[in-house]
Amino acid sequence: MEDFFEKVADEINHEYEPGIGAEIRSFVEYQGEDIKESNLSFDRENEIFILKVSTNELEKEAIQQLFMKLVFFLEYPNATFYTTNQTDKSLHYRLISYTKKNIGFVLDVEFF
Repeated sequence: MEDFFEKVADEINHEYEPGIGAEIRSFVEYQGEDIKESNLSFDRENEIFILKVSTNELEKEAIQQLFMKLVFFLEYPNATFYTTNQTDKSLHYRLISYTKKNIGFVLDVEFF
């Protein structure tokens, strides 16, 4: 699945778009009761947004629901997909969403 994810990322334009960062910050702000703290950055070399989120001790199911809310808030109309990886300490998602013109974003999200 990672190979497919990387292939799609290579085929779309996912350079820095300030509006995406603003939307992510807005989402985090409105989820204040579930999110203790967060850090958003942009990796210019790989052209991906990176979001680290410390939750208020949410269960796995609640974190999954929070991630899906984020997807619905950000996604573009043409295509959206993500991968998930769970460790002992975190739940990690990689998200790609793009338009018919192959303009989109890649977001790496880790919930603790």
